[in-house]
Amino acid sequence: MPRLELKPCPFCEGKGVLLATEQMLPSGPNRYYAECMSCLARGPVSSTRKYAIIKWNKGRGEDA
Repeated sequence: MPRLELKPCPFCEGKGVLLATEQMLPSGPNRYYAECMSCLARGPVSSTRKYAIIKWNKGRGEDA
């Protein structure tokens, strides 16, 4: 299976997009989302890295 890569920001076309992780509670699960470093747009939160990337890429109106 090919490796999933974050596509540029669908809002500003910025290429400085990273996958961020946050944990709401010390013992809680991690949550993942993509964030643009140019315009600070954030993608949908997901429980896995894979789905955070897929959701961000679909925000462009394209298939992941």
